[in-house]
Amino acid sequence: MMTPYIMSDDKIESDLYTCLGGLSETAKYPGLRSIILKDRLIQDFARNLILRSGGEELRRPNAFNPLRQKLRAVALLLSESRKTDRDIEDMDTLLSPKFFQPFLNASKTVATQNDQMGLTIGSYIKQLILLKISRAIQTNDMTKQTEAERFRYLMDAHFLSEVTSVAGKRQRLKRINRPEELPLSSDLADLSAYLKEQIMTTNDVNRLAKLCLCYLIVFNKRRPMEVAEITTEAYITEIQRPIEDNPEILNSLEFTERLMAERTRAIQVRGKSTKGIRKVFVVIPDFLLPKLEHLAAEKRHFLFFGTTQKPLIGTAIVKEMVDECCQSVELRRPDLLHSQMFRKYLATVCQVADMTRDELEMVADHLGHSVNIHTGVYKMQQNLIESCSCSIRSRKWAIQENGTKGVS
Repeated sequence: MMTPYIMSDDKIESDLYTCLGGLSETAKYPGLRSIILKDRLIQDFARNLILRSGGEELRRPNAFNPLRQKLRAVALLLSESRKTDRDIEDMDTLLSPKFFQPFLNASKTVATQNDQMGLTIGSYIKQLILLKISRAIQTNDMTKQTEAERFRYLMDAHFLSEVTSVAGKRQRLKRINRPEELPLSSDLADLSAYLKEQIMTTNDVNRLAKLCLCYLIVFNKRRPMEVAEITTEAYITEIQRPIEDNPEILNSLEFTERLMAERTRAIQVRGKSTKGIRKVFVVIPDFLLPKLEHLAAEKRHFLFFGTTQKPLIGTAIVKEMVDECCQSVELRRPDLLHSQMFRKYLATVCQVADMTRDELEMVADHLGHSVNIHTGVYKMQQNLIESCSCSIRSRKWAIQENGTKGVS
């Protein structure tokens, strides 16, 4: 009997139909959907991505969205290549030495339009090359196999230096002296107070789900999908579990830390990760527990349920609640109140607070990434931080210098 985590061929084709069926044309890049639906190798690439995502039990509710982005990226590359050489019929034709130069020129064009795509498109093409080689081996087609292998040598020799490295430098250059802003502490406090007031007074279960979801995103500074995908079963299991009462751990905590531990509960959720599944935590304040039990009593699959079987879309809910809050409270910069800015706010405040390496690792682990990502990507207000640091160092040097002169 086949295990539920191993998909049958019929299931793969069903998932492929669902994935491709959700593709839509865009005004910026028209015609990509048609290219994908007609290209056999790109569809093999889609099957490969679906297999890597695992069965339905292992996927996120919106797992096909990033897959579709990758399909659009390779279709765009094929479309740009066709503009310079009309003999290129499909992706299989493009991945041959004869058309390497049109491919390289098209890659540079795509990377110029989108730096991030220039950094990622190379890995997609390498997967397509391997799929072409695999198909050629299975059909004993030595011509196709030789084409793909020679194309791979050309790509290894030129793509990194002419496309990927240039796109990376261009992306880093754009970040220099780019205006950076953070949410205001007063706006975060006003939004949290408004959400808490509404949570305690509402009787509508659908509105309660939105309010609780938004509050936990703001409180934890978590990615919306990580909070929205909490299942009712996981929540009930965690709440029924006895609170850990390890004397050694409790005695090592400071008074404020012990107080926070008593007033909150933590539930494990699936974090964002490109290398397997990563466990992160959502911290729940004690005043929310009765409200969440009310939501759990609805017996939906997801604790923060929408009108369908899928969970609420966290980003849309945060925007809706911020807009609603603006009608009652005068927020100074509501445009900065969204989930990515919440994480940047926390990362930057941690830098100014002069935290130790171990403390930074704990915060980074809570946010679901490494310390390098924490300090290099999410940290903002570099000018302010450097000014503060230089001011502190200069003051210390002045004190030491004056002290030395006094001794002499």
